[in-house]
This record gives sequence, C-alpha cells and structure tokens, in this order.
Amino acid sequence: MKLWKQTLIGTLFALSTLAAHAHGNHGDEEPISKDGATARGNKVIEMLVDSKKLQLSWKMTSAKEISSRDTPNGPVWVVSYQNPAESDTAKRTLYIFLDDVGNYLGANHTGTL
Repeated sequence: MKLWKQTLIGTLFALSTLAAHAHGNHGDEEPISKDGATARGNKVIEMLVDSKKLQLSWKMTSAKEISSRDTPNGPVWVVSYQNPAESDTAKRTLYIFLDDVGNYLGANHTGTL
C-alpha cells in the first residue's frame, strides 16, 4: 500500500510539472511585411549557400520580385531572385516560399509551391 501511494504521488507530481511548462501565446505571431519577407528571403539565400545547396554567386543577388499568394493553408510570400552568373539557364531564377509569419517553407526554380 505504501509503494502504491508513493507511485501515485510521484505520478501526480510528474504530470503537474507538464502543466507548469504549458503557456499561452501559441499562434500569436504577427504577419511579416513585404520588407520582412525580403529580409527573410535574404537569410534563406545565405543559409542555402552555407549548406552548399546553392553556389556562392547567389549571395550577390538581391530580391527581384516579392508577392503574396493565397493557398489552402493560408497566405504565402514568394520572393524571387535572379542570378545571371548561374550557368544553367533553367536555374537562373530562384523562388523562396515563406509563410505569413516568415517561416521558410521551401525553394525551387519553378515557382510552384
């Protein structure tokens, strides 16, 4: 009986610590502006170059066009870049996709999400 009581108290204590770590503010992020999407797109370019997914010449590019698209999952920012130094002409334009609060969703050369 003593062991059962200790186990019950220990379990209740462990579960109460989970409740103590819970907090609000989930999903309360503010949507980013067009300028914010550009800044975030530039950071993504740096990340892709640093991870060797893009050539170093992409770091010298700047955003060509910034637009917003409505999708079934909400609005998405599309930031496009052009790199004339890219040898493959089909890959001279890069499209970076960000959600409305600036989270990186993906990138490709086709412009389709």
